Amino acid sequence: MVNNTTDLDFVLYASPGTYGGTPTPRTVSAGSYRDFVLKGNATGVTTNASVTTYLRGDSDAPKLSATFMTTAALVDAWYPSANNNFVWSDFSAPSHSRLTTDWTNGYLVSGLPSSGMTSQTISFP
Repeated sequence: MVNNTTDLDFVLYASPGTYGGTPTPRTVSAGSYRDFVLKGNATGVTTNASVTTYLRGDSDAPKLSATFMTTAALVDAWYPSANNNFVWSDFSAPSHSRLTTDWTNGYLVSGLPSSGMTSQTISFP
């Protein structure tokens, strides 16, 4: 049995149709919630293999910015890495992109524990 542990970064976009179309950032209005489904294709799967996923949280407020907001890349580079697992934006910049300074980490995001969400495992018989 091979135990391969890999952390992967995902950027959440909603694509029209199945795995196609132009990616569109998703907005969740303040005070509301939205469920998302992570889908993918498993290739090279062997008997008794499994895939475990979970959404990580952030254990502390960002320390490198006086306003706690910066570009997505700088949030992702914050140290320690326990503070850059969930990168999000409130789209406060008039012309929003990954380069605008309105991104932060997931510290104190409602419903996202600092230790992360409960993991989900899919087993392949």
